[in-house]
Formats: sequence, structure tokens, C-alpha cells
Amino acid sequence: MFKNLFSLLTLGLVVFSCSKPNDTAEKALEISSVKFEKRKNLNGDNVSEFYEKLFITKTPARAKGKNVAAGATNGYANEFVIAATDIEGDSIINVNLPYNSQFTNLTTNATVKATITFKSAVEGITLGGTAITGKTAEIPFEIPATELTKEKLEVGSFRKDFEFSKAGGASAVKKYTVVFKFSNNKFDKCTIEQGEFGFIVAETGANAKANFNSHTSDPAAGTKVFAHYSTGNNSGKDGLTAANAIEFELRKGKASTAYPTGGELTTSGALDTAYFKADALILPDGAFIELGTTDKDDVDPITGIKKTGGTVTAGQTDLKGASGQSSVSYTFRVVAQDGITKKHYKLTINANAPS
Repeated sequence: MFKNLFSLLTLGLVVFSCSKPNDTAEKALEISSVKFEKRKNLNGDNVSEFYEKLFITKTPARAKGKNVAAGATNGYANEFVIAATDIEGDSIINVNLPYNSQFTNLTTNATVKATITFKSAVEGITLGGTAITGKTAEIPFEIPATELTKEKLEVGSFRKDFEFSKAGGASAVKKYTVVFKFSNNKFDKCTIEQGEFGFIVAETGANAKANFNSHTSDPAAGTKVFAHYSTGNNSGKDGLTAANAIEFELRKGKASTAYPTGGELTTSGALDTAYFKADALILPDGAFIELGTTDKDDVDPITGIKKTGGTVTAGQTDLKGASGQSSVSYTFRVVAQDGITKKHYKLTINANAPS
């Protein structure tokens, strides 16, 4: 239906500007809303790479499945709607992507489908030779991988134009420009709250249930164990420097006392053959983990793997206990969505058992 559309799409700012050969037709073509729908922007059974980038990053990562709902199941929303305030006058539509200092470019050109709604029904209008009737229209177009980049989103230099014409007419009745850019809104939140440093228990391998406190009953695979927020050790600490890192602990278990009161690990603690990953760690929206290059400062707590040269053995990680069940600490930073604000954190495995 839109076979001739791509030939009309030009790179640059997506701007809707108008000429006035027919005031009535132009008025009828005023757009009231623009949205991208999940069901129309898929890659197989998952949301498309482009659709992912319309939403702020979350940790744990969102589920990409087309049938996974947002909210409790952590899927993507059913639609991304352009706010009315992002439509400038009657010619420019801004698509504001959430700011992402770690933005990764598209791996391949993206075919995108937008749904536009007019303020009133249109008739006798074409887009790329395709007739447009009624109050809504589906507009497919292509975004080259070289255009949707961090650099271009920062300055809003990527644009696409859409020209609507009267049927059989050569000149445009109305032209819109859609501008893809980063939103100016940036969160500065980078705090891991108590009850958010989570580990999903597994039968074996990383987070094996045998390594956790089993007083009263063994923790079931799929349940979560949360690192202890050390109130005493964190007194006066704000996380703004390495010396004032905010501390969490996986503590040795207290005899005959169940988790969480009795600690997170077995009473003897974790050997260097006990592997962990904080795969239920919750970060503020848009925030990410920053690592260093020195020993114990180069391990991603979420995956449990070193920044470089990490283990590739199935069921093992670089986030592990220590020989003789001695205490071992790992450090990292959480950087806020703004890419600037950060806090330092320390995770200690085999911390002292609760008193």
C-alpha cells in the first residue's frame, strides 16, 4: 500500500511545514497525535530494536516478548505516544527518546511503522501516491542504522519529511518534518535501596541454593535472596567517594537462625568455588554499572563477570567467595541516567554472621 513511500523520505529533521494551495485540505491534515505501537514494530516474537530505544532502560532489563505486558512482568508498553507538547505548531513533530549516555547504534536498518491521527477525516489526499482517507493512517518508513546514533540524537540532526498531496496534484498540500532527538529530561538518581540488591536462587551453578542459608528450609530455585544493607557500616557514608562506598553484605549464617535475620549464606560461608550474580539487582531508571580495571573493581555484579578476561565456564562467575571462607569485597559504581552523577558501592561476601 505504501510502496512508493520510501522514495519520499529524506534524511534530516522530520519537519511538517505547509504550503497553502488549498486551505481547506491543509486544515483537514492537521495532526492531533502520533504513536508507535508495539504490535506493529516487532522482530519476530520480540519488539524491534527501534521500539526498544523509545523507552528508558531498566535494570533488571525489560522482557522483549511481544505478549509480555508492562508493569509487574516488566515488558514494554503497548504504545509510545508523542506528547501534544512535542508537536510544534503545525509543521514539526519531535520524537524525544530517553537520554542514554550508553546509547548503542542500530545493528541494521530499521523499518518503522507510525500511526498518525488527523484532527478531522481526510479525503482525496495521497502520501507517496497512496490514498489516505479517514482520521488515521499507518506510515511505514526506514531508519538507516547510520542515522539513529548517539551523536545525531544529541543535536537532533536526524529528520524525515512526509509530504501529503491532493490526489492527482503535483504540489504538496502539507509537509511535516519528524525530528528524532534525545529528551532534555535526565534523572540523577543512582541509589540502590535496601531490598534491591537481589540474587535469584538456582538449583546449581551461580547462586546455587546450597550456598545460601538453609535453616528451617532450603531456599527454592527462583526465589530471591537480598544482600544485607549494613546500617552500622554505612553510618555517615554517602557513596560519593570510594572511601565512603555504600556497603551491602552476603553474611555467614547464624546458627539455627533462618534468612534474613540469620544472614544470607550457610554458617560456614562461601568458598572460592561458590559463584554469585546479582541478577535481581534493581537500579533507578536509566542508571548503569560502571567498573574499573583493578582486581575486585572490575566485576559486573549483575552478570558476575569481569569487564575483560572473565570466566567463560558454564555455571561459574568471577563474583565468588574466597578460600577458607574468608571475607572478600567487590566494588563498583552506579551512574545515573544523566551520565554524570554516581555513587560508589561495595559488596562483601562472607561478612560476619549477625550477632
